[in-house]
Amino acid sequence: MTDINSQLNLEQMIKNYLADISSIREKLKTQKDMFKSSFEGDKQFSEVDVEHKAIARKKSEAKQRITKTQAVSVVADAIRTLQDELKDAQQGLSDYLNQYVAQTQATEFLGPDGEAMSIVRSAKLVKKKV
Repeated sequence: MTDINSQLNLEQMIKNYLADISSIREKLKTQKDMFKSSFEGDKQFSEVDVEHKAIARKKSEAKQRITKTQAVSVVADAIRTLQDELKDAQQGLSDYLNQYVAQTQATEFLGPDGEAMSIVRSAKLVKKKV
């Protein structure tokens, strides 16, 4: 019976935190909108913003022109490949660390250089896709 009560209490605490997070997000959105609107009403800021956007457009065009060259395109592809490899390696490490924790109940791991590292686990909720 205690396990059921414990689980119900845990579920209620999770629901309370979800509600708190939702409320904080709404308040944050309101504050950000108020902050943003204070800049939009300032004439001097608006003029500088228009100039900034024009310069940003020129920068973007120059960047696109440069990235279309063969040498830069090859480097960009290599970066994407390495980023994918890094992401896969990090996911693999995470899976093995979870297995390690499950088997040993340890929260630390000695690296190849002998340095002690803490195993940090994280969980979050995402909406289920249907």
